[in-house]
Amino acid sequence: MGIVVRKSDIDAKLDVWVRLVRATREGIRRWYGDPKLARDVLAKYTKERDPERLQKTHEFFTKQAGFNEDLTVTEPGIQQILSFLGSTVLPAAKTASPKQIYDTRILDKIRQ
Repeated sequence: MGIVVRKSDIDAKLDVWVRLVRATREGIRRWYGDPKLARDVLAKYTKERDPERLQKTHEFFTKQAGFNEDLTVTEPGIQQILSFLGSTVLPAAKTASPKQIYDTRILDKIRQ
């Protein structure tokens, strides 16, 4: 999961992005801290009613896919995304460098 913002929009709307990222962080914390609520939200938005399927979905995103609770960005993580995009819908992503892609100004502001 990730939030994508144009670098040119960061400074102009920094307060908006900071609020969005804080809310995302809180949602991730609730996902891990209140599994019943997480499954209820999954059921509401996916219309899935099978408790076993909801449990397996929650477990997948908790244990395998894993949300990053501290919202850190890593070069290997960005590289995986670029590799995926490069092999599917955006061939130019194969040659992009992770450093070209991410900017931590919003995360830095949250940590202050």
